[in-house]
Amino acid sequence: MKIMQIVGDPVGGIRKHVHSILLNAPAHGVEQLYVFSNTNCDKQFVKEITQISTKLNGKVFSLRIEKKPHSSDLFNICRLIHIARKEKVDIIHGHGAKGGLYARVVSLFCKAKSLYTPHGGSAHNMFSPIKEKLYTLVEKSLYSVTDLYVFESIYTSKALFEKIGKDKGDKFIINYNGVPTPAPALLVEPKASKSTTNIGVFAMLRQQKGQVNAILALEHLLKLNPLANVKLFIFGQGEDSEMLEQVVHDLNLQPYVEFCGEVAFPEQFMAEMDIVLIPSLFESFGYVAIEAFSLSKSVIASRVGGLVEVVDEEVGFLVNIQDYSEVARTILYCIEHPEVLGSKGQAAKRKYEQLFTEQKMVDNLYDIYRSALEKDVQEKVEVQDSVYVGLKSRRNSE
Repeated sequence: MKIMQIVGDPVGGIRKHVHSILLNAPAHGVEQLYVFSNTNCDKQFVKEITQISTKLNGKVFSLRIEKKPHSSDLFNICRLIHIARKEKVDIIHGHGAKGGLYARVVSLFCKAKSLYTPHGGSAHNMFSPIKEKLYTLVEKSLYSVTDLYVFESIYTSKALFEKIGKDKGDKFIINYNGVPTPAPALLVEPKASKSTTNIGVFAMLRQQKGQVNAILALEHLLKLNPLANVKLFIFGQGEDSEMLEQVVHDLNLQPYVEFCGEVAFPEQFMAEMDIVLIPSLFESFGYVAIEAFSLSKSVIASRVGGLVEVVDEEVGFLVNIQDYSEVARTILYCIEHPEVLGSKGQAAKRKYEQLFTEQKMVDNLYDIYRSALEKDVQEKVEVQDSVYVGLKSRRNSE
């Protein structure tokens, strides 16, 4: 079984998802090829790509893949058709809008199965009206040549099919994301001797991740309780960096907020947090939540998108993230009731072990790949049988 993975923007959650698939492939019976964009990579990508290249015997292909429609798309597709034919690829799995486009177009020219995981962008209204119309038109036109949609949440599956006005039929499956089991050294409680409550936000610094909501909620918290000994740690980098720092300056919150930048191993810092806050305006799934669960951490998360499938009252708190009073009161409640955080954290760890381990995600996906190929073989047999019966019948009549 030869599988080509294509990702147009290998950063954050999408990079994490694809690299889990590549690094945990079954030892026998599977060959992988990896196609990625060299225009935008994060620190963890740089750290992992050498390991991936070694595991895949060097079958990694770096392309200039622009997020927007670009003249380079035609060249890239032609090159991938050549590679897929040469390598006799069985399955092409595209991730994200551009990766999904490439996978499905290339599959038409090399007799491979096409699988597509949207990862949010093309399934949700995240672009300007003109771009939305264009991307929706593209998705509608590619529906018939998509063998299977592999979604990371029920939320995204509903959003995409409603958007393109197509019937789900048997063309989709849900496979939740998963994260590795953390190192034992990380499975420790934050130091009891410290008096400050650490609140961590882990995400790229961009509008949809909502870090500004966390800052404004912190301001409201300090109005409710000026003596609260809290500190907000913001991990990540991105285009909103300067804006967020300016907001902190304007509100005189410098003593209470620390910008930590991008870190290669966020789990090490997450383990030191008392509260993990997810202030997103949109999430197709919610990787940060299950990373926190794996560390026995409860979360306070936005009541949006795929987060609603991941977080419930047993394992955390769902809030209207733009109701700063509600967020502030929830944080204060957690500070005043550490035993509740502890019990929810234990429930979160159990939920992680049941649903969100990396091994479970990968095992499920490779079962999906095998099923897709077996279905293809079965369909060919059925066609051959029907042709044979038809020929036999015609000969008898003659």
